[in-house]
Amino acid sequence: MKRIYCLLSFSVLLFGCSSVTNMDDVRFVSYNDFGDIFELKGEIFELDSVWKPERIFSIDSLLILTDRTCDNIVQIFNKSNRHLVGQNLPYGIGPNEKLSCWSIQFSDNKVYTFDLQMGDLSEFDKYAFFSKRGVGYKTAISIPGATDILALNNGKYAAFHFEDDDSMLSLYDSSGKRENIQVDFPQINLGQMLTNFQKRKFYETRLYYNSKNDKVFVTYLCTDLFDIYDSNLKLLHRIYGPDHFIPNLKINSMTIGPTKDTKYSSVCSCLTDNYIWVLYNGTNDINHTDIVLVFDYQGNPIRMYHLDTPIHGIAVDEKEKAIYCIGEKPELCVMKFSYEE
Repeated sequence: MKRIYCLLSFSVLLFGCSSVTNMDDVRFVSYNDFGDIFELKGEIFELDSVWKPERIFSIDSLLILTDRTCDNIVQIFNKSNRHLVGQNLPYGIGPNEKLSCWSIQFSDNKVYTFDLQMGDLSEFDKYAFFSKRGVGYKTAISIPGATDILALNNGKYAAFHFEDDDSMLSLYDSSGKRENIQVDFPQINLGQMLTNFQKRKFYETRLYYNSKNDKVFVTYLCTDLFDIYDSNLKLLHRIYGPDHFIPNLKINSMTIGPTKDTKYSSVCSCLTDNYIWVLYNGTNDINHTDIVLVFDYQGNPIRMYHLDTPIHGIAVDEKEKAIYCIGEKPELCVMKFSYEE
């Protein structure tokens, strides 16, 4: 908690030191805007088999872990009895096999998985994905240079890509053809001129989508900007804070890397029907944090939770009022934090 109280005392100074140049489109928030800090005590959520999970998702009565040390990357557990009830995405390069599972999207009757190494987004029948092992995907789309792809309700796709132009996000039709709708990079003064490739490194993003609200949520790895778009990639809300820092990376010839002063914003968020849950870093530690920020879909700060142990990966069950996370104490495990609104 020491980190939070120190940052609170400096929030006013940080407002004045912002390097965002276009203030008209930005809403500044501070820690104070979230109100009281809710302290949460976690418990180990014992599952019958956990190896080395990388990401965690919650849908209805199921808890889904991704783990590349297993024969099947996706491990599916029943929350009630905590037993493994399904496995999917065989690891490999053969038919219906995958090398990674960077993200999973759920809609009413579909599941989408994005393989970062293969660069494709695969569509599965939802019932078959959860009930059958090694089920084949129905369709797949590949976007050259994409590091994240979202499937949208309108049948189109949004992607963060490394194509050589000055756009950050682009919209693609159902066949994967790029449309004439692009999103520019945030207008932040970084103190130097950057190539388009360097901009993409400075503004590395994480993309999330909620099909019920039809909203795209964007976080930036090295600055605490948060964006909310509609499914046509129109910017609805841009939030800046609570620490108001800009990317602090070093450029050596063709490489870009972190400095000792680099701060990280968020590497994992979770969109539920009512709220946006951000696992927030705000420090030099990219791997673990103990802070969860909650926003509504209008970009309003709602609550802040402080967890009693650092974690990575977050999934939220609003009906159960439970936050599921991946922890590492005393060893790699799944944690559960019960909350009240």
